[in-house]
Amino acid sequence: MITADAKQKQIIAILTRGDKDFKAQLVVNMTGDSQKSSTNHLSFAQANAIIKQLGGSPVPNPWTTFNGAKASHRNILSLCMQLGWQFYDQRAGRYFANMAQLGAWLQNKAPVKKPLPEQSAQEISKTIIALENMVKGYAKKTALRQ
Repeated sequence: MITADAKQKQIIAILTRGDKDFKAQLVVNMTGDSQKSSTNHLSFAQANAIIKQLGGSPVPNPWTTFNGAKASHRNILSLCMQLGWQFYDQRAGRYFANMAQLGAWLQNKAPVKKPLPEQSAQEISKTIIALENMVKGYAKKTALRQ
């Protein structure tokens, strides 16, 4: 789970005008757990939902952001699709890479635990190699099942 970041927590504090009880109630309602009343207990998506509910603009998730102008980032999206990290969008009528799944992998299992926009060229190369190796393993498993 991607947790709420400092910027989101700051925005929630501003939008609740420093009313700690109101903020705590929002968190309890969002999490559905009366034991969780701090913004530290929110996921990134839950924090954005509260921000939207209060009339603010949601914060873009750095873990799911990529630069389509960079060939290396497009290559990573292709590798995600090859791994089956994708979803079908009815309105667009096509598949898209599942950026949430990529973001979770980058945070937890990737050799470089940084969002793509923050990775250097050398770090992106390590990320691509790891994903390529995963695609090879995925292809082997798929071939064995047939």
